[in-house]
Amino acid sequence: MKRLLRRLIPRGFISLYHWAWAVGSALWYRHPSNEMVVIGITGTKGKSTTANLVYQILQRSGAKTGLLSSVAYRIGDTELDSVNKMTTPGRGLVQKLMRQMVREGCTHVVLEMSSEGIAQFRHLGIAFDVVALVNLMPEHIESHGSYEAYRAAKARLFEVTAALPAKKLHGSSVVVPRVRVVPEVLEHPEDLEVFLTPSFPETITVGMEGGATVRAENVQTTPTRSSFRLVVEDESCDVRLETPGMFYVSNALVAAGISVGLGSSPQVIAQALNAFRGLPGRMERVVLDPFLVIVDYAHEPVSYRGALTAARMMSGSAGRVLAVIGATGGGRDVARRPEFGKIAAELVDVVVVTNEDPYDEDPQAIIDQIFSGVEQSGTMKEGVDAFRISERRDAIQKVLELATPGDVVILLGKGSETVMAVADGRHIPWSDKETVLELLGSS
Repeated sequence: MKRLLRRLIPRGFISLYHWAWAVGSALWYRHPSNEMVVIGITGTKGKSTTANLVYQILQRSGAKTGLLSSVAYRIGDTELDSVNKMTTPGRGLVQKLMRQMVREGCTHVVLEMSSEGIAQFRHLGIAFDVVALVNLMPEHIESHGSYEAYRAAKARLFEVTAALPAKKLHGSSVVVPRVRVVPEVLEHPEDLEVFLTPSFPETITVGMEGGATVRAENVQTTPTRSSFRLVVEDESCDVRLETPGMFYVSNALVAAGISVGLGSSPQVIAQALNAFRGLPGRMERVVLDPFLVIVDYAHEPVSYRGALTAARMMSGSAGRVLAVIGATGGGRDVARRPEFGKIAAELVDVVVVTNEDPYDEDPQAIIDQIFSGVEQSGTMKEGVDAFRISERRDAIQKVLELATPGDVVILLGKGSETVMAVADGRHIPWSDKETVLELLGSS
């Protein structure tokens, strides 16, 4: 229905609708962002992990902090229910929750900002103080029309923040820092220039090169954890993440950069990072024995490759990787569906393609589009190491039956989500984790 309405209603009216909600809700809730330090985090992947890391660092620093991310909504230590499946929710929900945070004594709030949310003006009426870019890769092209438009949506967060007036909290004479945090290096140098163009009082760069403001040295990764030396000017601390993969190191660096910009010491940052045990549905290890079962939210080609590469590393030299994959319906990134199949065929030993979140699309058509990529690889044979199974529960049962001790089973796409989006706008209860535990008799 939403897709039909978008075709029938002029684009200008849709933009005005979103703009009115953003500006109107800020007025209705009396601009709660003016009463907190606001951190906005954007990027292609890793936003949720980075946002949650910043939240944990600030909480450890003694600042009561709110969090709005695709993984969780939190006010201090209290987690709120979130089933709307939106990274940056609309229709005034962000402003409503920020007002609740102010009422309950939060001094800081961390907001995960999606390109779609920014394109729909959901950043307007929010007085950001620190904005950060985690990374930038060619994803969500169909939603924006081009990579340049996608990049521009991300950059708009920086442009708007740079133009905001200085903020003083609660009658204080102290001005809240206005900070930009960016990777020292992006894949395309011209991308970085777009984010460096707006004028900021302070810019913090993060990376693994000597020129970065906040950097990681002596980086080491194993199948179960990552470690590095966190260096900030003339101070350094050892960080040991109980999460494997270079992407966690990169996310931790951005979180550290944000926290440095807000005045946190490297020691406090390191303590919070060392206490981090991962996020629900982000490379979450659900079962450890006799084989490892992981659930992950990856639903884009770059994230697919990262998650499956990490699973391959965890499997060691003797174990296999068995994957359950799917794709979101609703017209999202249709052209990339065969690519999911190609990536899986390249990196795993057994793949089962199944249903994920079809919305109003034909689930079998989505499955067939993904499976065409598996077939194009020419390395797998249907019925032997590649399968099409329409029911997600049956697909999970299949890989669990095929797995042997030492293998790694990874379920991609749903992560910690507790619903599946199907036709007519319905959300039906679903959990990959609970399904695995039930099928293995571990619940």
